[in-house]
Amino acid sequence: MLTVLLAALVRAVVGLRYRLRVSGLEAVARKGTRGILFLPNHPALIDPPILLSRLVGRFAPHALADQDQIRHPIVRWLARQIGVLPIPAVALYGEASRSEVEKVLGQCIEALRRGENVLLYPAGHIHRRAAEDLGAASAAHTLIRAIPGVRVVLVRTRGLWGSLWSYGQGSPPTVSAGLR
Repeated sequence: MLTVLLAALVRAVVGLRYRLRVSGLEAVARKGTRGILFLPNHPALIDPPILLSRLVGRFAPHALADQDQIRHPIVRWLARQIGVLPIPAVALYGEASRSEVEKVLGQCIEALRRGENVLLYPAGHIHRRAAEDLGAASAAHTLIRAIPGVRVVLVRTRGLWGSLWSYGQGSPPTVSAGLR
């Protein structure tokens, strides 16, 4: 119940700044609401809350989030309420993060096997340029290989590149700056 209320609050607050149009969600639901691996693009730091606010009620996905981006107290509290799985940024922590990344991906594999949903940003970071580059990121491949036939739903978010939540402003965005 709390997650549904939080989702409504996020939709209301985001709606003050952005006009949102969601298409295709009903078609996804008609084919079933369980065992889905959602793979969205990631143009800005604000798109995960926007997307989760649309998915929590019907699909209730387990979402992965960069542990450093959810350190802000308000964001950390919200992330805990909706069951976000924190994961270290491999680009930042390198080999030292391997065991924690494998642990979180294992949790995702088990969740998908139980018929639960997972929301994973395949690149593992927001766009550095207007077009997304997956580089050497392999989490999506790991999950798909571990669960042959898993239902994959691709999600495209547009219109956020250039906002203060994106690299489009010329510098790395932060949650703290965006909340201010």
